[in-house]
Order: sequence, then structure tokens, then C-alpha cells
Amino acid sequence: MPGHQHHAAHVRRKPLAPLPDELSGPVHGEILRAVCRIANGITVTDEVGGHSSMWFRVEHDGKQVWMPAIRIRPEQVENTTLPGCPN
Repeated sequence: MPGHQHHAAHVRRKPLAPLPDELSGPVHGEILRAVCRIANGITVTDEVGGHSSMWFRVEHDGKQVWMPAIRIRPEQVENTTLPGCPN
């Protein structure tokens, strides 16, 4: 589609590591199941200026990795009942 950009979300191995280090890989349209969350990770800013420091631990390619909340639909972030992740 002309003029339309597709942005892939990237998962990370560590939510507190400086960007852009520790990238685990892009996620394109995959369903990821979160197991817990943290609220004090590295702050990520998206293309339109939204930002969040919340991260969700998810399973991806058989590994536990982290997805920034800014890449998750807002209603899923706001209505989560997931526990906080252990240290």
C-alpha cells in the first residue's frame, strides 16, 4: 500500500538493558502469551510519541523474552490482571 509503513515489534532478552542492545527479534502478527509484567523497564517511545516503561514477559520461539507495553493494544495493557514478575 503506497504511503503505508509497517512496523514490527521487537522482543528483548532484558527489559532493563540499554537500547538497542539485547534485541531478540521481530514479531510480525504473532499471538504472544504474557506471563507477568514489570512497570520500571527502559522507557520506549513509539513513532507517534507515545511512551511506556511497562514490559510484559512473553514466550517467543520457545524462549522467555520481553515485549514493551507501547507495542500492545492499550485496552490489553489497561485491563491486565497479570502478576508482577519476580526479580
